[in-house]
Amino acid sequence: MQKEMIVIGAGGHAEVVIDSIDKTVYKIAGILDKDDTYIGQLVNHIPIIGSDADAEELYHKGITCAVIGIGHLGNYFLRNTIYNRLKHIGFEMVNVIHPTAIISPNVEFGEGNVILPRTVINSGAKLGNNNIINTGAIIEHDVILENNIHMATGSVICGMSHIGENTFAGAGSTIIQGIKIGANVIIGAGSTVVCNVDQDTVTYGTPAKVVKRR
Repeated sequence: MQKEMIVIGAGGHAEVVIDSIDKTVYKIAGILDKDDTYIGQLVNHIPIIGSDADAEELYHKGITCAVIGIGHLGNYFLRNTIYNRLKHIGFEMVNVIHPTAIISPNVEFGEGNVILPRTVINSGAKLGNNNIINTGAIIEHDVILENNIHMATGSVICGMSHIGENTFAGAGSTIIQGIKIGANVIIGAGSTVVCNVDQDTVTYGTPAKVVKRR
């Protein structure tokens, strides 16, 4: 019997997440969106059944699994706030892994991670909770990702690097081997990070340089 789950968010990122869930053992009961005016509309054949405020009621009706279908949106704290609220209600935060992802059996996962098509995660990597590994991203051996990190499409983290929580690595960015990235960092699309990056910074370029503090 398939376990039922809800998806939080109804935007473009949610469409890709739903495609991935369709290939797992879970059945999507419906989508919750912040705007209840969209109730009844379909996203990838799945109905929007309520607003975020309805999550607790659905949990008590027996739908106890959830996944966040919201991307970065320029606010890395939003996903974290939603994650903590769902955990407080009691939801099991599911790891959604697309079947085309290539993942070593020696990878450690927390919960609530979304691993999208054609990603590669190699041996010894450790992922915390509530991370997005977007299409075609690569995590090399022995990388540590903390919590609430978004690796955008085609980004690469080379071996033995350590990425702090709430970090966003833009599309096509590369972090070379052994680098330590602090918390709350934005790495611009196409950047190449060749040295450690302090927390609470925005970094761009090749080689990447800090352009401002947050």
